[in-house]
Amino acid sequence: MTLIRRLMKNSLIYAIGGALQKLAGFLLIPLYTHVLAVESYGVMEVLTTLTSSAFVLATLGLPSAFNKCYHRDCHDAEDQRTLVGTTMVLLTAVALATVVVGLLAPGLLARGLLGSAESRSLVTLSLVSAAAFAVAQLPLMLLRARESSVSYVSLSFFQFLAMLGLNLWLVGRLHLGVKGVLLGSIGASSVTFLASLPFLARHASLRFSPRLTRALLMFGLPMVPVAVSGWVMDMSDRWLLQLLDSPREVGLYGLGYRYGMLVEQVLVMPFQMAWSAFYFREAARPDAREIYARVFTWFVVVGGWVTLSIALGGEIALRLMADRSYWSGASVIPVVALAYFLNGLVYCVAPGVHLGKKTHFLPVLTGAGALSNVALNFWWIPQYGRMGAAAATLFSFGIMFALTAVLSRRAYGFRFEAGRIGKALLLLGTFAMFGLILPSESISELFIFRGPVLLVSAVWVGAWCLKDLGVKWVWSREPGQAWLRWVRPD
Repeated sequence: MTLIRRLMKNSLIYAIGGALQKLAGFLLIPLYTHVLAVESYGVMEVLTTLTSSAFVLATLGLPSAFNKCYHRDCHDAEDQRTLVGTTMVLLTAVALATVVVGLLAPGLLARGLLGSAESRSLVTLSLVSAAAFAVAQLPLMLLRARESSVSYVSLSFFQFLAMLGLNLWLVGRLHLGVKGVLLGSIGASSVTFLASLPFLARHASLRFSPRLTRALLMFGLPMVPVAVSGWVMDMSDRWLLQLLDSPREVGLYGLGYRYGMLVEQVLVMPFQMAWSAFYFREAARPDAREIYARVFTWFVVVGGWVTLSIALGGEIALRLMADRSYWSGASVIPVVALAYFLNGLVYCVAPGVHLGKKTHFLPVLTGAGALSNVALNFWWIPQYGRMGAAAATLFSFGIMFALTAVLSRRAYGFRFEAGRIGKALLLLGTFAMFGLILPSESISELFIFRGPVLLVSAVWVGAWCLKDLGVKWVWSREPGQAWLRWVRPD
């Protein structure tokens, strides 16, 4: 179980860094929901889809490729310095191209996204925000490759403070609305990159390497269709809600989605960052398949409890943080949380695809999920509004997981601890059912009925983890004292 502990430790480190980058957005929810009308919040969510898609294109898959090239295609420290400089040139070039698009075609994009050309400036700022965020990823990519976890978290914390401070000033004090949100994002990315320049200067060379460029693009470009499919899964529903329903529905959905997507941010992304390096490193072990099966079971239990906590606690947090006019958006939180739990299971079975040498099927798998997502959105949004969009996300991630699991099992013989997984899912499902069907008309009722469910489920998960790690509970009595300790078996 030492391997499991190491994987959990690395996941926790990346969770802290990732959470800091996202925490500003949550701390600003009370400000956004009191300053922005629901319709304006909906406009911001639609613009977020543009920023996210532009970021995917502006990075060329380099965040995925950099770590691989840093360790496998660089022959020495000087090569690694050259890789940093080469990556900076590529990111800067594509970022500038993204900004040019924003300057040349803002009216066209505004009409397509928002139904009106009046928001040209917001569209331009959205693309500039994507470009700035793309360039600001370079120091974080380098810190991950160098396994400088403390520095990674420190830089993430600096970015968090910059985002929080700028938004409080621009939105809260200057009342710039959606424009202030976008300017705050641009400013936070810019100051983060500028603050990291001394670090980059020590580890970068100004030389440009065609050999390393080829290595980066050969690995990164095939990931772009995968990333685009991921964008379709994560973000296209906002635009479709705007097209098929109303900006108000987008605003309610967007806020509820933000809480449900916490599963992705605090669980799935940190796990994925640690998991890819872990399973490649342990692939040569004769018991690799057993290890992967055990990790899958752990993800179901621990990740299932995290999902349950967000599904039940998300509505409490939303009501405490947001204006009353946004409260009805909480209805999508459990569905979205479960959807991203399924996305985490996709990453769990990914070793079978990679080690079984079936990576050429990845665009097919993600494409199937993306196409089903768009089709289901067109079908369900006119009938069910935001709940239809949430259900489409859930079903499309389910399709992706099913296809990936089948391919992984056939290509590599990926194993599952079916009995243990089934019992865990049955118990977690029972907790979820009790938490969601009990009355919840007021915040006090939410605390009264969901609190005990979360507490009991936490005790169960904790006991399961300790038992699986081989930790025994020993109650020791001595004269004058009674104390509890953990004893690890020999």
